[in-house]
Order: sequence, then C-alpha cells, then structure tokens
Amino acid sequence: MTPKEFYMDMLEEMKGFNLFLEEKGMKTVNVVKSLFSIEKKPLTLAIYPTASTGSTYSDDGGASEMAITFQMYCNRNATEGGAGEALDYYSALIEWLHDTTFGKNSEIEESVLCRMDEGEPVNGFVLLLVSKLEDLTDCGWG
Repeated sequence: MTPKEFYMDMLEEMKGFNLFLEEKGMKTVNVVKSLFSIEKKPLTLAIYPTASTGSTYSDDGGASEMAITFQMYCNRNATEGGAGEALDYYSALIEWLHDTTFGKNSEIEESVLCRMDEGEPVNGFVLLLVSKLEDLTDCGWG
C-alpha cells in the first residue's frame, strides 16, 4: 500500500468519527487535509501525513509505517468552557482511535492538549498517530 492509498483510506474511515461524535451527543467536526485556514471555522480537524519528528513514511524492508498528524482547532474561547470543549474532543478522538484500526495497527506516539489558559493562542490539540502498514517479517516457525 502506498502512502497516498493509506492516507485516502484513513480519510474515508474518518467519517466514522463524526458518527461516533453524534452518538455521544457532540457536534460533528469539519475534516480538512491541511492546516491552511484551519482557524476560520471552530471544530475543524486537520488530518495530514507528516510527523513533528522523524519520518512521515518508513520502510525497513520487513515493515512499513506511516505517521499521520491530527490537529484540531476547537475555539478561541478563553473560558473554562472553551478549554473544556478542547478536552472533550481530544478525549473523544483518543477513545475513537483506540477502537479503530488503521493498517495492521496504530499507536499514538505523541499528543498535546492546547489550552488558552496555558498561553496557547487557541483551544485544541495535536496528536501524532503512527500506523504499521505492512509487516513482512515471518514470526512463525515455518
């Protein structure tokens, strides 16, 4: 599977996140593919293939992995409610990711909750998910 194929499949699977939010009684999010203009609309979730550190895609011959960043702009509401909304969506995404498999498996490598009361310009979060796309190593006795 190519990085683009994996990314496109992931974006399609993300439709399930909005259904999950609806079931929890939360507002759905606007999913975009880049950070351009993310702050123009509250509750916008950017999902893009990149990593803050390390490789976006790696292949060591026995396995391949891909890093995807989830960055959400919740609001610019400098109140407890504004920060609380960010925590609600951060927690919801983590819960949903724990129950959803991308590739062979996925792990949250890093995540940061961004809160205006901690000096951030907005309430939201950034999360790095690394997924194993293929594992060509033979773990059996053959």
